[in-house]
Amino acid sequence: MKKRGLSPILATVLLIGFAVALGAMIMNWTRDLAEDPCKNVQIQVYQSGQLLDPGVCYNPDNTIKIKIQNKGPVDVARLRMTTMMGIADSAVLANQILEQNVPFSSIERAKDNAWITIVPEVSFKENITSCDKQGTRIDKLLTPCP
Repeated sequence: MKKRGLSPILATVLLIGFAVALGAMIMNWTRDLAEDPCKNVQIQVYQSGQLLDPGVCYNPDNTIKIKIQNKGPVDVARLRMTTMMGIADSAVLANQILEQNVPFSSIERAKDNAWITIVPEVSFKENITSCDKQGTRIDKLLTPCP
């Protein structure tokens, strides 16, 4: 009885097909790893240009009133706002403005060196990703709210 195997041409075609399929799987997998979910995040302190509408000011009730504008096309799932005294979270949609009062203890004592950092966090593949490079720090919170 004669044993027969694959012809060399058919074996070559199968190997090439296997290599192409494996390469496509690896490229798809690495593309997802290399994608930066933060590249389109653009937040800034809102500036209306009017004296009676500052982007950041402090209230006598120990809060900082802050307006953040999301100028990017990506929804920010959470804004991590850190002050000298604590952390507050909020969210802002794409091309929207968020106005929020952030708790800030003893502002009268600390107003000369008060600061707040704002770091956007986006939802990416069912996880929250912190966009530290797109964050901002605001120093000198000396303006009282009107």
